[in-house]
Amino acid sequence: MKINPQSITFIDHHILTTGEIIDGNYPCALIDFPTYKLDKDSRILQGQMDFKINKNLIAIYGDGRSFSGDVGAGISTRLFGIYKLPFTSQGYDTPQLTVLNIYENGGIEIEYRNEHLTLQSGEKWEKKITEFDNFEQNEYKGTIKLILTDIIFNYGVLDKSNINKW
Repeated sequence: MKINPQSITFIDHHILTTGEIIDGNYPCALIDFPTYKLDKDSRILQGQMDFKINKNLIAIYGDGRSFSGDVGAGISTRLFGIYKLPFTSQGYDTPQLTVLNIYENGGIEIEYRNEHLTLQSGEKWEKKITEFDNFEQNEYKGTIKLILTDIIFNYGVLDKSNINKW
């Protein structure tokens, strides 16, 4: 790992869950709002950050989940600073992911869901998972089809001067 101290690598992990009621009714979940955004053209990252942007920061990990359809609505996100490797996410909104290596060109090596993945700058990994949930809770009872779109996007290198706290 050799990183320019004036830049970081931005890794974004998001799971979109879309629901379709098959039978019965389902309690619609409403979740918070996004706490960060990246302008892809200007490559400016803005957000709520409870970590320091200093010479030791080598990457930023974005973690998020969103709901749509019959499962609910909204988006919940969070940013984490990475100062040393390996880095294992806390599993805030997504399953744990471990960043094993970061290269000067922004490429990354990660472990996720028992897979070893290498993503170059600008590359994404995506997996769709379909699940059926039979639920019974209070007045809610039925079956819902859940489609989870699990995405890890490596945005690559960002200049530290383009990182702004809200």
